[in-house]
Amino acid sequence: MLYALSSAAYARAYTREGGAPDRLGTIALRAAVLVHIVYLSARGVLEGHLPLASVYDFLSATGLSMAVVYLYLEAREGIRTTGVFVVPIIFLIQIVSSAYGGRTPPDPVPLKPIWFELHTLTAVLGYSAFAVSAIYGVLFLLLYRDIKANRFSFFFR
Repeated sequence: MLYALSSAAYARAYTREGGAPDRLGTIALRAAVLVHIVYLSARGVLEGHLPLASVYDFLSATGLSMAVVYLYLEAREGIRTTGVFVVPIIFLIQIVSSAYGGRTPPDPVPLKPIWFELHTLTAVLGYSAFAVSAIYGVLFLLLYRDIKANRFSFFFR
């Protein structure tokens, strides 16, 4: 629900005319990230390994790390208007993960060594950073096309 609230807040801030964008989207996204970290940590303690054994667990971790990457970029650059393009994708990833995911198999053998868990975490973070950068790349290409045409489309008004 916090990811949905964050998506709606970013959309509202994006479509609002004039004025400084509000921080509700950022606050809701930070809260969603904290709740998600607590949830995955609790599952990890209960299951005895990181919850990354199924596709849906991997999707959940990807959504979480995409949110972390976006929050880092937002804090570093100070631009909150791109959240409307990133956060809804995170929300959709979480919906799919929550709707179809469940408890992982009792003893996933590949996840036993700590090095494999660290490798998997860094791979998830890398894929997430790549996904966020792909979204920014598409936005750049749209802006480039608009500049060449000497007009600004809906996305850049």
